[in-house]
Amino acid sequence: MIDTDGVVTRSYEELCDEGREAASQGDRNRFKIGDLACEVETRYGEHTIIDFAKAIGTAVKSVTTYRTVCRLYIFSRREIFLTDNPMLTYTHLRDAMVLGDVEEAYKFLETASADGLSVEAARIALTLLRGKPVPPHKLLDVPVSIFQAKDGRILLHTLVTTTAYLETLPKGSYTARLIITGCPNERPPTQ
Repeated sequence: MIDTDGVVTRSYEELCDEGREAASQGDRNRFKIGDLACEVETRYGEHTIIDFAKAIGTAVKSVTTYRTVCRLYIFSRREIFLTDNPMLTYTHLRDAMVLGDVEEAYKFLETASADGLSVEAARIALTLLRGKPVPPHKLLDVPVSIFQAKDGRILLHTLVTTTAYLETLPKGSYTARLIITGCPNERPPTQ
């Protein structure tokens, strides 16, 4: 279809077909759905986003979030940026929106890419960048056997769980904290 300005436009049905195809695929297609949602909104109005989301089988909240991300990160610049920074995902870009400014977000994302930050590590970095405390993050749980021995004989065997947490300290440094919990299986060894 060609509109009055001579620009090729797609019908609502074509946009929905493309949206359904994108919804059946992975992470980068969230951008495709967001771009399509921007186009639907521009051509057909805000209220149509609900119909569009239903038509492609995606939650309305998800479609509106994808659209918001795509509004901030304009398609042409975003595509070049993601080509240059292939380890970044939709979630990296969405989370960086908390910085409130597209230039600040891109600056942060370039650093996150250069440092190879996972989504979780980037979230921690964003929290620190915004001057907020980072809650402890559980790293692992390990069952540990503790034995008490005397004169070459095992007197007591205890099974405990050791949990390691990573905590953020002031000025962005980290510490690991180990917590040993429970002695529910304390028992003498079998003879």
